[in-house]
Amino acid sequence: MTEQDDSADIPESKWLFSSSQLRQSRARANREGREYLQSLSAAATGTSSRSDEERPIPPVKWFASGYSKRCNDGDGDDDDDDASAEGSDLLHSPPLTPQEELLLLQFYSGKIPDLIGPAAMLFKLRRDVKVAATASALFRRFFLSNSVMLHDPKAMMVASAFLGSKVEDATADIRYLEEATNLMQAPVTQKEIVEAEASLVAGLHFL
Repeated sequence: MTEQDDSADIPESKWLFSSSQLRQSRARANREGREYLQSLSAAATGTSSRSDEERPIPPVKWFASGYSKRCNDGDGDDDDDDASAEGSDLLHSPPLTPQEELLLLQFYSGKIPDLIGPAAMLFKLRRDVKVAATASALFRRFFLSNSVMLHDPKAMMVASAFLGSKVEDATADIRYLEEATNLMQAPVTQKEIVEAEASLVAGLHFL
């Protein structure tokens, strides 16, 4: 089910974000990802004097980066985040558009129930459906402010399952999560899960 289907029968006023605000927030994250990749491309072609070591991945952004408040204050309509290729001074052919990023997020979000939940592929990770639902919500919220071009969605998916199980007081063993990713033929190591969870917590402003 797509996000459009999820919200079809619910007035926009009931949501924290309008459809337009969601699109613009994703476009901001996408732009940041494209700008970072462009800087790496410039370094590789020798058109920039900065070395790769001086180009750390941009800091993780909090959930939607306060975007809803800025929109309500009348500051959210600067449509400079439009990721259409026409007239862009960023990459001539962006690696991913916001729409393509959303498709990736829908794909990985759809894999969460296979990783953790009542129908998890690994029996030791079978939990109540609310754990999978929470993990999916955490995963999607993180990527409202952050781009899949900067943060591996596969690792973030597993980190979301790990954190979601803690939130719902049904903590999963990280060793089983690693085992499950191998079973799903999408291996993620324990080290990668821990690192991704730290980014996830920062991106959700989870205190």
